[in-house]
Amino acid sequence: MKTSPASPIELVDTTEFSVTVKDTQCQHRNISLNEDQFIVRPSRGDLIVIKGNLHQLRLAEYCIHHQQRGGQVEVTARGCVSIPDVPRCCDIGEHMVNGNCVEKKNNVMPFNPPLATGMRDDNGLAAAHFPWPDRREHIFKPICEPGNVIKKIQLDGQKSYLIALPKYVLLTWLHPGNNKRQHGFKKQYCVDIPGDDGSYYAYNCQIDYERYCKGKICSYKCCSEGQAISRATLGCVQSEILYKKPFPSTFGNVETFISYPTNCEPISEIQNFNKSQILQDGTLIHRNNKYSFNKFCTETFIGDSSAEQGALGCTQEIQETTWHYIRKKLFPVCYGMSCAFLALLLLLHAWVPKLRENEGTIHLFHAGSLFVAYSMSLISKLQVAVEIEKSPRGCEAMAFIMYFGFMTAFFWINTMCFDMWRLFRNLARDMSTTESAVAAWKYILYAVGGPLIIVVVTIIIQFEAPTDDSIPGLVHPGIGLGRCWFKSNKELMAYYEGPIAVLFLMNFLFIAITYHYFKIICQEDLNSANGPSEYTIAGFWQQFYLLILVAGLWLTEILSFSTKYFFPNSPEELWAPTDIMNSLQGVLVFFVFLTHHRKRALLKEKLPELLEFTNVWINHTREAQREINHRNNMFSMNLSPSSILSQKQEDSNHLDANDRPGPNLPQSHQNIAINQNKDSTTF
Repeated sequence: MKTSPASPIELVDTTEFSVTVKDTQCQHRNISLNEDQFIVRPSRGDLIVIKGNLHQLRLAEYCIHHQQRGGQVEVTARGCVSIPDVPRCCDIGEHMVNGNCVEKKNNVMPFNPPLATGMRDDNGLAAAHFPWPDRREHIFKPICEPGNVIKKIQLDGQKSYLIALPKYVLLTWLHPGNNKRQHGFKKQYCVDIPGDDGSYYAYNCQIDYERYCKGKICSYKCCSEGQAISRATLGCVQSEILYKKPFPSTFGNVETFISYPTNCEPISEIQNFNKSQILQDGTLIHRNNKYSFNKFCTETFIGDSSAEQGALGCTQEIQETTWHYIRKKLFPVCYGMSCAFLALLLLLHAWVPKLRENEGTIHLFHAGSLFVAYSMSLISKLQVAVEIEKSPRGCEAMAFIMYFGFMTAFFWINTMCFDMWRLFRNLARDMSTTESAVAAWKYILYAVGGPLIIVVVTIIIQFEAPTDDSIPGLVHPGIGLGRCWFKSNKELMAYYEGPIAVLFLMNFLFIAITYHYFKIICQEDLNSANGPSEYTIAGFWQQFYLLILVAGLWLTEILSFSTKYFFPNSPEELWAPTDIMNSLQGVLVFFVFLTHHRKRALLKEKLPELLEFTNVWINHTREAQREINHRNNMFSMNLSPSSILSQKQEDSNHLDANDRPGPNLPQSHQNIAINQNKDSTTF
């Protein structure tokens, strides 16, 4: 080894690299390249063009020249472009029909299939289609082994095309089922003359599954031998866990081929595969859907220190039922109605300031959270979601916004229940609500900060936590895998339904204790037939109705996917009414808001013309509210005509400007009711 004193370049004897020193003798065409136009792959010994109109062209015969000028070394290369030799299926005047060469009349189109210089790059851009000045062709028709059949592949120049390599022409195409690139090497395919549409087609041998599996059960194995599917990525990974053939006790042994489902896109996991049934022709029955044997594959799914057999299936293979069709048409309308009624509720709170007093601001934030969540639900059902879902980041962003909206809405329900519990506890203890009022910022910090922490932790696990089993017990969210939501019911339960269940347990405890305080207040005022103001009682029942509504819809959702898990073949129409009610939750929340007679009166006072159409509804709910008040008073007194008259007088007194409590309350409860109306939660 020698070193030049004037330059940091080391001069090395070429014999150390098994390099042959000679010039190139090209029979076809030679090209010259500068140093920044090529790279050399030592592992394969070839040269690849990286710039210019010959981008990705591979050269097997080349030489590299070093020349030192002014203390710098200039590097250039010269290489030989080989003549591509394309395998042609049939002789001149013939073309392929059903795998056989037959005569083609009036064929005047030349045989000139497009050839690329290399593979498509990461951005999906095709390598250059070099205008080859010369090419060869030879007649070759693949002879398929028993059990195989010749199938054709359209050479569209994007998913499927020919590549001119130094020694042969390579066929490459994307598998229609899994989008994995497949290759046809020398003596494995041929190319036919262009058809009537001007397109070229390649033919190669593939397993004839339909014929081979006739009269027996055949199944696809998703990954190669020694591989399994990772639940975190739904991709094939190396695994030492042995693959077990599916359905061993159904019809005897099952023939298994290593292949993805064919001619389908997209492909997704078949949930609860162990609940599926197999027919003798290989058809899979799952939740009233049928998958033909070549539209699904089975594999061992690994993750969370466990392994179980699962399957991937063609999404488009699912046979659409009447209910599926109705869902696609109806749910966007229902989500739109929910968004419209929630937006109206937000506008009314903004227009009528008195609606934001006391617990009104909590209802305002609850409606706003639901509006965000249902807006994302609506977008997910519209055509615009197709473009969003094409981007993994767009899909994940939409899911996390919807996740935050729903979680915040449930936290505000929890805040409502706590606020009502605190109010009635103070009434039962003759405490001033002003002294024990909770500052508004504390409620906001809890109801917004809590969901924000949960969502941030979920995001960190989604993007930073390992997807293997290195952290025992960790459930990866899997958002964006197959859908713009959590991957399956397991992840949904861990990150969504689980926290909501804890909140609802707290809510029912708050409501139960609040009702206990309510009875104490009534019993203490048994002789005087007095109790908390009607405004307070109406607020209690409104929040109780809202809790029952949200909890009922949540429980039906839990029962729905639990039924689908334990009884996968049960009809999905069984839960159609509750699914529709869930999608109309915004509408139902609006009508729960109207059950409060004081809020209706404020709206009618502020917007008399706008609410003219609700007269029938208001009259009906007023009678219902009076019936509720009647039942409430039965807890503490025996009603008489005079007490009923007093109650009606109290109704009218509550509609004055100050909304003062009735004069027949004890002084302590009068003060509490007045303070509660002014500043029960400092909102």
